[in-house]
Amino acid sequence: MSKRLTEGDLDQVESWIGSGPKTFDLLYSITRNGCNASVLHQKCDNQGPTLTVLYNMEGSVYGGYTGVSWQSPHNVLNQTDDAAFLYQLDISSSKIPKKFPSKSGQTAICSFVGHGPIFGSNTSVDLFTFSGDILKSSSGEYNMNGNMILYGKNYETGGTLPKEVNNGHMRVAELEVYAVKDGRRQKPDLPTPWRKTAKWGPKLLDSLKEEVKGIKPPAGLGVPHFNILLLGPLGSGKSSFCNLVASVFRGRISHQARVGGSTLTSTTTLFTPYDFGDKASLQLYDTSGIDETNTLDLLQCNNILEGNVPNFYEMTPKSLISNDDADFLSAMAHTE
Repeated sequence: MSKRLTEGDLDQVESWIGSGPKTFDLLYSITRNGCNASVLHQKCDNQGPTLTVLYNMEGSVYGGYTGVSWQSPHNVLNQTDDAAFLYQLDISSSKIPKKFPSKSGQTAICSFVGHGPIFGSNTSVDLFTFSGDILKSSSGEYNMNGNMILYGKNYETGGTLPKEVNNGHMRVAELEVYAVKDGRRQKPDLPTPWRKTAKWGPKLLDSLKEEVKGIKPPAGLGVPHFNILLLGPLGSGKSSFCNLVASVFRGRISHQARVGGSTLTSTTTLFTPYDFGDKASLQLYDTSGIDETNTLDLLQCNNILEGNVPNFYEMTPKSLISNDDADFLSAMAHTE
């Protein structure tokens, strides 16, 4: 069964323990082994240092660490442990890591055969997880019969309230116990790149720009350069893309195309060309943003693609070009 804790969470806990690299082996999980105190002790007793982790449905993750072994005596066994600490990693899905060390001379953990992990003593419990056998509810949670009423009695919590750790209840989706041992964790392998890429830098950028500038239409077509038409909804970023391309090829921030303005009307009103710089065989054509009132019918789109619309022509729903207009570019005009 895989860990719920991320590598970042484990790195954080490792730094809190503070004695070098650690491995974390999952000993017990209530979703795998059942929420049963006897089973927990069978899996976790005499395992040395352990990390107990609780997760609730609100996205809070918290628990405790002890450097001494859990045991299952029939009489209560209270133990001190200067290495022990309580902690939280997340509260309501927000990453807010906090460590709460044990107070010097105070009881750190309490072991008892019929109880799950207890941080604190049997008479003053900071974090009591559960006792006996807890069944999963119909909602998928385990309604723990423990409590955190005296949170901060044996641990330095700095005034942190239980509800700021567990959202004010002991219902959990999962409880795990990990054996913590010295050793370096094997980090997950990164995905294998699907292709090799050159090392990024100024030289690669210059070569890519020259490669793009050098793209030319096939010889013999009589076409001097490629035109790239930008069509899209109002506010989709067509003009910003033109500025981005211009900035890359000019090596400085460029604001050729007007952007921003009202969110109700298009800033671009003209059929506007933008080139890639000197000797480039590509041009971008910016168009007005399309919305429910500013539409572009198929005939107008065809006129653009056929090259019948001159540069800087104002194409609004009220002034769409037709083949009767003086500005209309015929196919014969293209060959002249």
